[in-house]
Amino acid sequence: MPSAQRRRVASGIARTRMRPRAAQARGRSGALHSHAQTITSTITAFTAIGALVFTGLSLNATRDQVAAAHRQNEVAQQGQFTERYTRAVEQLDQSGPDHLQTRLGGIFALQRLAEDSPRDQPTIINVIETFITATVARGNVDTCPEGVAPDIQAALSVAIDRNREHDESDPLAGMDLSGACLAKSDLGNADFRQVNLTNADLRSANLRHAELTRGTFNGATLIDADLRNADLGNSSLVGATLCRADLDEANLQQVSFLRADLHLASLNDTNLQDASLIDAQLTHVGLQNSNLSQASLGRANLGSAYADGANFSGAHLGEAQLFSASLQNAKFTDAGLGGTNLRKANLSGADFRQARLVQASLREAVLVGADLSSAVLLQTDLTAADLRDANLDGVDLSTTKQGYPDAHDVVPYRKTKGC
Repeated sequence: MPSAQRRRVASGIARTRMRPRAAQARGRSGALHSHAQTITSTITAFTAIGALVFTGLSLNATRDQVAAAHRQNEVAQQGQFTERYTRAVEQLDQSGPDHLQTRLGGIFALQRLAEDSPRDQPTIINVIETFITATVARGNVDTCPEGVAPDIQAALSVAIDRNREHDESDPLAGMDLSGACLAKSDLGNADFRQVNLTNADLRSANLRHAELTRGTFNGATLIDADLRNADLGNSSLVGATLCRADLDEANLQQVSFLRADLHLASLNDTNLQDASLIDAQLTHVGLQNSNLSQASLGRANLGSAYADGANFSGAHLGEAQLFSASLQNAKFTDAGLGGTNLRKANLSGADFRQARLVQASLREAVLVGADLSSAVLLQTDLTAADLRDANLDGVDLSTTKQGYPDAHDVVPYRKTKGC
């Protein structure tokens, strides 16, 4: 065999022997590469987990730092509140006319503090109440000034305008303002339940929409006061003076007006159910469309009252004076009117069904179209009464009077001082 051929054969054999070795080398290299990738992925995952753990720890640390800073801020803020509170209270303690502006500054500082720190509002309102009751002038209509003191009005306004959602209870319930000089004060929308205003001077005061239930106003002077839409349910106004007061649409249910003076007062559309008006002066009052059912009006003077459409059902009007009153379409069903003076009253369309008019005077009264069916007219005076179209079904007229007895003379209005 020629030498060149032998070399080619030898070279082919050598290449054939080297192929398995190269394949083995490449296999080992691939395995190493795959293992390296696995290690790299594992390291990357552990690095990511570590980063997450670190981030979480950092966030917790940051949150703790923020909470600590917040607590420090709260402590600092409460310190500021305490300082502001102390300074305001010191301002309130400055008495005398020369320090009026100082007291006003303290009052408004407390108002701002109550807005900035709602949890401190109950304490602040308690301080305001104490300031009012301790410093308000007290007297009567002869000694009180014509208007409320500016600092007292400011304090009252702060108490009234407070955010009631932050009250822990009723902070002003039972406040003692007996004999207080509050003429021309603005108490509109006040929440003064169970307030004691005995003998207080409230001339020309604004009490519109005020919550005054179960209050005590005995002997108080409310001449020309505005009590429209006020709630005085279950309150006591014994001997109070309310001439020319405006009580339209007020709630006066179960209120005691015993011996009160309401001359020229306006009580239209009011609720006077179960109210006591015994011996009250109600001359020339407006009672149109008011509810006086079950009310007690014994010996009350309603001379020349305007009570068209009023409801007196079940009311007690024994010996009451309604001389020349306008009572058109009023309801007196089942009412007690024994000895009542209705002389010259306009009772057109009035409902007297089952009413008791024993010894009552309807002399010269207008009863056109009135319903007196089943009413008791025992010894009732019907002299010159106009009974046209009146319903008298079931009425016994055999004992009615046609004379002019002196028992029902007009009782004059007993004028109260200041009215």
